[in-house]
Amino acid sequence: MLGGIGKVRKPWTEILYRYLLPKAKNIIVRDRDSATTARERSIKGHGDRTKERGENEIHNNVVVYQDFAQEIILRKQEPGTRKQELESIPNSKFQIPYILININRQSVDTENMQKIITFCGQYPDHKKIFFPCDMNDDKHCFSSIKKYISDLEMYDRTKHLLTESLSFFHNADAGIGARLHFLLPLKLYEKPIVAIPYADKINKLIISTEAKI
Repeated sequence: MLGGIGKVRKPWTEILYRYLLPKAKNIIVRDRDSATTARERSIKGHGDRTKERGENEIHNNVVVYQDFAQEIILRKQEPGTRKQELESIPNSKFQIPYILININRQSVDTENMQKIITFCGQYPDHKKIFFPCDMNDDKHCFSSIKKYISDLEMYDRTKHLLTESLSFFHNADAGIGARLHFLLPLKLYEKPIVAIPYADKINKLIISTEAKI
């Protein structure tokens, strides 16, 4: 089983956990809280079958693999030619220097808008590029931010190769955003970032001092 295991907020989530987790041969998660939930639910769901299978065996089938997207990004961060490749790929119409911005509809409020405005004010000579991760959600926030940042432009990742988008992150000077998969490459490429923590995973994987890349 490969996927997200978070807090139970809906009845259907409880039903899925109760049914699926005890049946999973292997469970891969990306943080310790998810691993704890998976182990507890696996044991609880097995009931008497725990004796047959063994509690240690159930515990051992849960693996923490950090974030699944890291493997893809790290492959493009190998020494030598890979780094040169990222630095040399053209960035379309966007010229250096530039900063990246992301937000989703869950995060659009007065406080977070002010964070973005303040962040952009620290880079007055940089292009401001909005990078929507979820094209069905984030892109609808573009007009809201553009009201405050008139020169804001949008990067449409659907029109670019993965390597081009990774290069785009690699050559940015900084970024502010909400989505994990926006913040993750910036952190991996050691860029200055401001995270908008709309979900627990941002605190665990980006902000926490224990978060390891």
